[in-house]
Amino acid sequence: MSNPPKKYLTAVFVVLALLGGISLIALVDLRVFVQISLNVSCSNTEIEKHIKQLENKQLEAEAYDAIVKCNFKSVSALIKALENKDEKVRIVAIDALDEIGLNAESAVPSLFNALKDKDFMVRSSATDALAKIGKKSKSTTRQLINALQHENENVRLGAADALGKIGYRAKDALPMLKKVYYQDQNLHVIGRASIAISKIDSHKISRPIKLHEAY
Repeated sequence: MSNPPKKYLTAVFVVLALLGGISLIALVDLRVFVQISLNVSCSNTEIEKHIKQLENKQLEAEAYDAIVKCNFKSVSALIKALENKDEKVRIVAIDALDEIGLNAESAVPSLFNALKDKDFMVRSSATDALAKIGKKSKSTTRQLINALQHENENVRLGAADALGKIGYRAKDALPMLKKVYYQDQNLHVIGRASIAISKIDSHKISRPIKLHEAY
């Protein structure tokens, strides 16, 4: 028997939501589950194959789409991909975790580790992914706040940047961000903390910084 068209599945879910049969959150989770169930290519073997295809420029886009469609089933393999020697693969793997969103929360420790990556784009992508997850996960936000005290300046910088992108939902980070702003020894970290504070709180603080001192 052929699978029902996606548009019919969507219509059923919307009707259920309107009738109060399921909550909005349950609606999203159920829809993801059904889409995965209808997709027979989400076995561990198939996902690993798609991860390997990320190394091939011609197959990368199709492989990426397949990985994201498998949603939470892809997370374990994507975490392993963050250790790939090719920085382009690491970036694409992080982008996939970013798109998966909250269902990729188990990857948060590995994303924090990626903030220490030697490649700037890997660090930047990890920051975006942590912000995306942190918008819906208080646990991730708390970890970002704790990371503001990390010994590695890139981790502190990424944490401040991610908290700024989370915005008002990260208001609990304000005391630590202000502490970083006044006490951190790295001007880049201070700058990101300042931006984060301005995004989270309208009451901005100021500290004169000569731009040439940051270089």
